[in-house]
Amino acid sequence: MKKRILFVLLPLLLAGCNPSTNSSHSSYSVPSFDTSYDDTIEPNKDEQGNYLLDFYGLNDFHGSVAEDEEESQPGFSKIATFLKEKRAENPGGTVIVSSGDMWQGSADSNITHGELVVDLMNYVGFDAMTLGNHEFDWEISQIEENAQKANFPFLGANIVSSETGQRADFALPSVMIRRGPLNIGIIGTIGASLESSIVASALAGYEFAPQAPIVESESERLKDEGADTVILLTHDSWATLYTDGRTIVNNHYVDAVFSGHAHVTDRHLENNIPILQTTGMGEQIMHIQLSISATGEVTPSTYEILDSSTYVANLTPDSLAQEIYDYYYYNFIKDIKEEVVGKVGSTMNLMQISYMACYTMLQHARTVDDTVVAAFHNNYGGIRVDSWSKGQMTYGDIYKTIPFDNYISIFEVTGESIKQMANQYSAVATVKETELVNSQVYKIAIISYLSEGRAAPYLLDDGVIISGFVRDLIAQEFRDNGTVYPNTYSAYAI
Repeated sequence: MKKRILFVLLPLLLAGCNPSTNSSHSSYSVPSFDTSYDDTIEPNKDEQGNYLLDFYGLNDFHGSVAEDEEESQPGFSKIATFLKEKRAENPGGTVIVSSGDMWQGSADSNITHGELVVDLMNYVGFDAMTLGNHEFDWEISQIEENAQKANFPFLGANIVSSETGQRADFALPSVMIRRGPLNIGIIGTIGASLESSIVASALAGYEFAPQAPIVESESERLKDEGADTVILLTHDSWATLYTDGRTIVNNHYVDAVFSGHAHVTDRHLENNIPILQTTGMGEQIMHIQLSISATGEVTPSTYEILDSSTYVANLTPDSLAQEIYDYYYYNFIKDIKEEVVGKVGSTMNLMQISYMACYTMLQHARTVDDTVVAAFHNNYGGIRVDSWSKGQMTYGDIYKTIPFDNYISIFEVTGESIKQMANQYSAVATVKETELVNSQVYKIAIISYLSEGRAAPYLLDDGVIISGFVRDLIAQEFRDNGTVYPNTYSAYAI
């Protein structure tokens, strides 16, 4: 058990969670909307009389609710327009799904702990969402809280107790929905290897079992209960030599796969089963159309990745989706996100941003214990932008850069371990002119994602948790200095 030291919480975040701090916008109220759906309407048919089901999916949206033209992210209000238009084209046969990682990643979503995204998904009428690894970033209690708000099920067929092997009660293994006379089974899973991408304490005694046997069993159960087709939502990338699922498609347990996690464009067939994935952030939308004959034969008639710059960016934002966003934005988000904290003096690349993160961690840790000699933060994955351009920096920009609520701890390690860790994590800062002796014990600052994961074998004690998130330390560095330059922080890098 780690010993915990308590500090005063950062007032900026406390202010952002209190709607009264935006009293001038108190006229904004959450709009009401009707989420009812008539599932008795028959799907469209083709010329041969086969039913047509249109599935649209998002993966790795990461809270990208606001439009960002520079990043080709259309924002949710335009995506809502697109999805509503597509449903109108096949009102009895449209299904909308998510392959996970919907909440974590932007100030807009993080400040509301994903509630804003859930409300928008409710409005559009999502039918199911499988849980991704970043849904666990705020721990299981937040998943449970958002599940209470969601009008659609959270899925996770292979999330099981580490002790009992029983399936988690905060996610369903699957759901059966109806479109006219058709029953559609939807199974949700997460990659069995993704436990390592989550802070260990956030999993709270759960693990991810191999998917194939669970999907096969669940598919058979759904078909026994009358499913005319079964699809899989998996937060795992089939584009990167995904072997756990080969038997699923080889034996046709599912008719389509919507995947995620790797942020890559993937569109291919395996055993005539379409498998899709997008780069995420709403930059693309997955679409699969399945044809179901009178004899029950299921075949893909369309499987495509729709680029949002072509199909979504020029649409008019949906007015009610925008109202939902405005309610959250003006009452909870705006004053935090739009704060100008300073300027970037010259373009900073990902590594330079990583060095700055480590430097601010090191300086902060030394205010608690001046014997700390190094700080560690993962760059790839931990830093979510490729660069910062020269010019104004807002707190929202920093939030998008490091959205994760990793706590910082001080641990004891040997000099040799620091050198070994430095070879593994290129984002490391040390006190200048510190000569490390292999056998000597030193103190380091490190984020919880690393200390509870791959860095754990190097740590010699239980550690001491200190206050502050890295993004807040970076924001304060801007406030203190006005303009920051990359060379300031590169000088401390090893």
